[in-house]
Amino acid sequence: MYGKTLNENIAKDIEKLLHYFFNTCFINIVEEPEQNLYPQSQNKVLYELLECKNNNDENKLLITTHSPYILAYLTQSAKAAELLTKGVPEKEIEKIIPVKAAVPGEMIHIYETKADGSIKLLEPYENLPSDDNELNKALEEQNDSFSDLLELEAKFCK
Repeated sequence: MYGKTLNENIAKDIEKLLHYFFNTCFINIVEEPEQNLYPQSQNKVLYELLECKNNNDENKLLITTHSPYILAYLTQSAKAAELLTKGVPEKEIEKIIPVKAAVPGEMIHIYETKADGSIKLLEPYENLPSDDNELNKALEEQNDSFSDLLELEAKFCK
């Protein structure tokens, strides 16, 4: 009896010691995953990264990006997670986004670097990443400029 208890205690002590030498989670830092990728490929890369993050509740994912597509796909991931909590069948969501890539919006924190070098946390909108950011504003300005050019064409090139 005594020997078995001693062996169990030794095993528990060894397990405690080994805990310090093995990682229990993965912290993945990915800088600009959009480099040289079309939007559809950015989508696939992001969803793979989110699936890896979701493999363990303690895993973390940090992404730096200049891609409005990455932000849009991240919003889709949060919306998918929201729909799962509302009872939408997984098979229906899976037709649009991999369910394993769904991440609750409250777990997503987006920071934006401003022109003056300051960093600002973007407040979510209804638990989804806000689309009020510099990347989307730049797209909006570009779209507005192109629209203005189309109006000039319509006015002067009849």
